[in-house]
Amino acid sequence: MRRPFTYGNLAISLDGRISTADRALHGFGGPEDRDLMEELRSRADAVMIGAATVRDENPRLRVCSHQWLEARRLSGRSSQPRAIVVSRTLDFPWHERELFKNSEMRPLVITHPERSEEHTSELQSPCNLVCRLLLEKK
Repeated sequence: MRRPFTYGNLAISLDGRISTADRALHGFGGPEDRDLMEELRSRADAVMIGAATVRDENPRLRVCSHQWLEARRLSGRSSQPRAIVVSRTLDFPWHERELFKNSEMRPLVITHPERSEEHTSELQSPCNLVCRLLLEKK
């Protein structure tokens, strides 16, 4: 059995920024960067993003290239990786976002343990699971 691993991918400007001032989509990187991101998604079981990205960009997190879709199929994976959204407050318009309306696999949402059942129950329908992480206080 292969050991699990995690990798990160982002485009960054020469001055260390990961977004433009107005959070414009595709502000950094070129076609080669976008192809690399799609390749990495094609190899992933899941793709994790923050609620601000869901709020600001309405991402689909899909593998679109026939080459990478075929690679997923040949490796025995589902056609798309599962989306994982991390949100401390659950303050994002999930009901308006493609990720929650048109995903092959329902997204997983991870939130703060203080989010009550009332806050999380509404998300149970479009999501596979809403986790409230239990963090140990020191």
